[in-house]
Amino acid sequence: MSDDLRQLALRVAKLEARLAPATRRTVRRQRRAEAKIAEWIEEFFDVQEIDTMAFEFGIDPETLNGQNKTGRARALVQHFGRRGLLDTLLAQLVEERPHVDWHSALLDTGELAA
Repeated sequence: MSDDLRQLALRVAKLEARLAPATRRTVRRQRRAEAKIAEWIEEFFDVQEIDTMAFEFGIDPETLNGQNKTGRARALVQHFGRRGLLDTLLAQLVEERPHVDWHSALLDTGELAA
């Protein structure tokens, strides 16, 4: 049994080693997308609109870490990113600011394929 466990552990380690670079790339792309979305939220929304959006999603605006617009935009995006819900946030952003090409922001980061 001990040899079986050792073999299994070796296989798992080899698989993890192969997946690690892909996972790191995915995380980097996700972070770039989050940064770009936060940057554009900062550009196209004011603090009150960011807080209102958070409230509409059931997020207490006071829990958004950040005293200024930049920090609040980042906190809002990170909230959705940690939960795997960036698409939900993007749908709302598109609805509120349809003139902004949110899709191209994600293309620039490599998060979406052309």
